[in-house]
Amino acid sequence: MSTVEHVIGIFSPEHGGPVVSLTNYALGQAAAGWKVRVRTLEGYPNVSPAVRLPESVDQQVFPVGWPALAGRSRPLARALRRESSPDVYHLHGAWLRALSYGFGEAGRRRRPYLVEVNGTFQPYELARKPWRKRLFRRWFQDRIFREASCLHVNSRKEAREMRSLGFRAPIAVIPAGFDFAARSAAAGRDPASGPWPELEGRPFILYLARLHPNKGVELLLEAWRHVQAAHPDVVLLLVGTGEPGYVARLHRLADDAGLADRCVWKGFVSEDEKSWAFAHARFYCLPSFTENFGNTVQEALGHGTPVLTTDATPWLELPALGCGWIAACTAAAIGEQLAVALSLPGDRLRAMGRAGEAHVAREFSLSSVVQKQIATYNWLLGGPAPEDLLFP
Repeated sequence: MSTVEHVIGIFSPEHGGPVVSLTNYALGQAAAGWKVRVRTLEGYPNVSPAVRLPESVDQQVFPVGWPALAGRSRPLARALRRESSPDVYHLHGAWLRALSYGFGEAGRRRRPYLVEVNGTFQPYELARKPWRKRLFRRWFQDRIFREASCLHVNSRKEAREMRSLGFRAPIAVIPAGFDFAARSAAAGRDPASGPWPELEGRPFILYLARLHPNKGVELLLEAWRHVQAAHPDVVLLLVGTGEPGYVARLHRLADDAGLADRCVWKGFVSEDEKSWAFAHARFYCLPSFTENFGNTVQEALGHGTPVLTTDATPWLELPALGCGWIAACTAAAIGEQLAVALSLPGDRLRAMGRAGEAHVAREFSLSSVVQKQIATYNWLLGGPAPEDLLFP
């Protein structure tokens, strides 16, 4: 039995898409007959504990040390040093020292490793906290990418971005994958029996993602301010967590814009609650300034709900597929598309949702994603190159 070891510096629910996708990868790979290890950290200030995985995955969670900002952990480093060699190391993300421990062990043991970039080197991301990122790039991060046996990206958009930065490793383009089998039974629950009484009988637009400056929530609130008066029965449901000061700022923006009774805010929600929200929204809106993939777009489509997102995401095909709308990253453009989407009758929106669900089933099923990952692992171990592999 072959072994893959996943190393990720933070695995808490607030971390968003990477936690969902790695959970799906690990469970899918274990079901496919691989021995799967996951090594991660917890104990960051103001961050939830790491997600715990089922027993089919060999998971170990270690305390983060000081400074937590750097993701250091001597216990993790010692554990990686002591344990037996996996066949392949799969690192996830950037900027945290935890990843350099996996990189170091792969080199010491002469094992192949790949790195899932997770959007960390997108231009918009590199422009945030640039002094810190320049330091970390010179310290360890660029070397991890340069010496990787393979880079794992979730879209061809992200592959182009990594090539533009000069990274020459082979690139595996493998999306995050949607697990239809794990879709919560709450998705099929009657809309009137939802988890939140304040939504009873009220149609809603859904935003469900981290509350983070990258996500464009301010744009959505401004756009909603301009269109909401024409749709007095509809509310905007905002689900997600973020840095407390930033979340408070968003609440103030909504209140100052007179949207207190037109926005329903929910923080962290359960998987059942999330599934119900995706399934019963009129449509989903992700107004991001940048996305390497956009897991929540895939989740909404997989639940049969159309999506409005921006031209800064890899989902530009949604209008052509008949399952969504694309807007520029401005409040005015998002407002125009909100007005278009809100003008459509329910049967039209449901037809769009069915088209999106079929698209996800064709292109992004978890089983196909796991097969692509295992094909990449087998190539790293001497097998044939997968079709989706990009060479310089």
